[in-house]
Amino acid sequence: MKAFLKELKFPSTTHTYLKDITDEINKAIRKAKVEEGFVFVNSKHTTLGIVVGEIAEPNLIDDILHHTL
Repeated sequence: MKAFLKELKFPSTTHTYLKDITDEINKAIRKAKVEEGFVFVNSKHTTLGIVVGEIAEPNLIDDILHHTL
């Protein structure tokens, strides 16, 4: 079994915001040179949340920021 670890770091820009890390995840997958498997995304800090989903609804990001946080 093959394993690959990639740590992402980025500065906080505002108190509450969403950051799309899809490109960084896809680059890590390409670098690992795997064609199938699992991707695990987690946070080492309790002040960070991870949202997984398709952002097809144009108002979904605003709803998440203003009504759930």
